[in-house]
Amino acid sequence: MSSAGPESASPAAHGNRQLLNRLIEIPFHPVLFFSFPILSLLAWNIEELYPGQAARSLLLSLLLCAVLWAILGLAFRDMRRAALLTSLIGLLIFTYGHVYHQIEYRTVAGVLVGRHRYLLAGWCAMLLLLGWLIVRRAGSARPATQLVNLVAVAMAMMPLVSIAGFYANVLRAEAPRATRLPSVTLKPPPGQPLPDIYYIILDGYARSDYLANDGGYDNSEFIDFLEQQGFYVAEESRSNHNLTALSLASSLNMTFAQYLGAEMQPGFYPTPFTPLIHDNLVRRSLEGIGYRSVGLQSGYYPTEWVDADLFLGPALETLPAADSRLLPNAFESMLIDSTLLQPLLESRLLSLPTAFDFKRYAGYSRDLMRAIILGEFDNLQQLPRQAGPKLVFAHIISPHSPFLFGPNGEPLEAEGPFTLVEDAGSGQDGPRLYRDQVIFISGKAEETIAAILAGSEVPPVIILQADHGARAFPYEAQRTAILNAILIREDCRSSLYSSITPINTFRVVFNCYFDADLPIVEDEIYWSPSPPDNPYEFRLPDFLEGETAP
Repeated sequence: MSSAGPESASPAAHGNRQLLNRLIEIPFHPVLFFSFPILSLLAWNIEELYPGQAARSLLLSLLLCAVLWAILGLAFRDMRRAALLTSLIGLLIFTYGHVYHQIEYRTVAGVLVGRHRYLLAGWCAMLLLLGWLIVRRAGSARPATQLVNLVAVAMAMMPLVSIAGFYANVLRAEAPRATRLPSVTLKPPPGQPLPDIYYIILDGYARSDYLANDGGYDNSEFIDFLEQQGFYVAEESRSNHNLTALSLASSLNMTFAQYLGAEMQPGFYPTPFTPLIHDNLVRRSLEGIGYRSVGLQSGYYPTEWVDADLFLGPALETLPAADSRLLPNAFESMLIDSTLLQPLLESRLLSLPTAFDFKRYAGYSRDLMRAIILGEFDNLQQLPRQAGPKLVFAHIISPHSPFLFGPNGEPLEAEGPFTLVEDAGSGQDGPRLYRDQVIFISGKAEETIAAILAGSEVPPVIILQADHGARAFPYEAQRTAILNAILIREDCRSSLYSSITPINTFRVVFNCYFDADLPIVEDEIYWSPSPPDNPYEFRLPDFLEGETAP
């Protein structure tokens, strides 16, 4: 009988160590350095982006890596040194925009140092110095390769773990939805045609009193128009939650977000609520009595009913390019802004006539978002022609930033990378840009409502709401003060009241039109810190204790 001791195990362990050493001596780090910026940006924005939007960036980045590595390998006839130089170039390419945005507008001793001319000079100096060290110290290429490989692996693991965790959470969020959303029993009146129901969200449209006091804009003409068309305008309305996904999940399920069974974790938003917006109690109940669901492309996946009976986007001819596949999506626009391409965006050379309009290329995400918003209004105006009854859900990301329209609908020049982060990059101009966009969106809403009413054979139900107030104003109270206008039958109006909140909207509609007998719940408002850095708190905001209006 024999046993394996340390002596017998040693050769195997030694062999494994040698294999590991040989592996980490292979210079694979350029692939990871050119992948990391794309994976990191995707991980940071994965809650609100289609992962496929990063595929083209990743392929182009790896192609650039291969070309540089091949050229440098031929030049130096040393793949390790070529790999180190390639990784260095990748690092400088993908960090330039981040550094520039940190020092932009900074001054030292009265000199504006936050300019491309200075940063580009520094970047060139670093490339020459570090490149010289890599080339000059050829003997250190092997240990340097091992070290840089390990650093690259550690860097790449961070976004990959984050992305994997995201999809694990998605599966947990999706799994129980079929069992936790039973339909409400609705009783259609026999022998009567059913009305179309339009649920139109004007994202971030503030209540009239806050618009007047904080935004310096009197929207009374718009409110008068709504009232003349028969809308009840709830002048003291607030949203039940201060964030889009919480607010819409709550209103569409007629239950406060914290009681919907979503698995809420710090840093995980809006994904737990996306299934509750797509497959919600209102939609399921109406589909159960024969309603068709209609979803409109919003540009924000959590609010797009892509599985609806009818899903509509902007007409192709309204897009700003004949072949939009060659133009960047929102992810690519953000990536461009973080790279060495950033100086090209502001270069005077871009104003010269060229065969390739790079500035237009980089601004395409804004052009596409404009087309999506205008397409939603156009599709809403055409929908009365579609056979009913139907439930129409339109989440229009405006007057919420990005600020894309002037007061007359004129397109605004791009400032900074495209993002749906509220009021990002608007600075002191935020309130003015917000006000101008409110003016334009109010006019489009008037036009759209008039078209819906004129084209509907059966008087429709129209709910025109904001999911939350505006962040362009400087204090919490405005964040939940919302536009809330409801068009229902005259005999139903007695169920409405000036402080009604979205959680009770469909309760009133279902009770009046379908004899649902749903209780009207307390109009509570819950405040949650803005994810992704904070846990969900659902606290009652302090301003409700004393401040109810400006």
